[in-house]
Amino acid sequence: MKEEKNKKEYELSFWLKEGAPLNKIELMLNNMGAQITHNSEIKKNRLSYPIKKEVEGYFGFVHFNGDEQDINAINHELKVDPEVLRFLISKNPIKKSEPRESRRQAPEEKFSQKVEEKSSDLVTNEELEKKLEEILK
Repeated sequence: MKEEKNKKEYELSFWLKEGAPLNKIELMLNNMGAQITHNSEIKKNRLSYPIKKEVEGYFGFVHFNGDEQDINAINHELKVDPEVLRFLISKNPIKKSEPRESRRQAPEEKFSQKVEEKSSDLVTNEELEKKLEEILK
């Protein structure tokens, strides 16, 4: 019970060398006692600039729960691993609630929503005159 209170949520983003096993990060986190909550699809990409003389690598990220004390050990383990090109550990990762495409709206939809909002806010002249008379009384 005490261990659960100390666990915080983290995100680990990483670049691996081309020949590295793709589940290497997940295995390392499990061995360190972290609980993986979400992992992304690992994709092969060309690097913008060479890192350790590599021009291509695999990019991915993992969300996990872990103890604050274990983060230093995970950080050290990743630094000394020759197959890890770059990595970044951050607290409280941002979670996407829905895919990006569904959040986008066509310009026509946005315009129609604005028109509907404004039309519902309009007040007739009679209502306006009644409110003015109430205020002046």
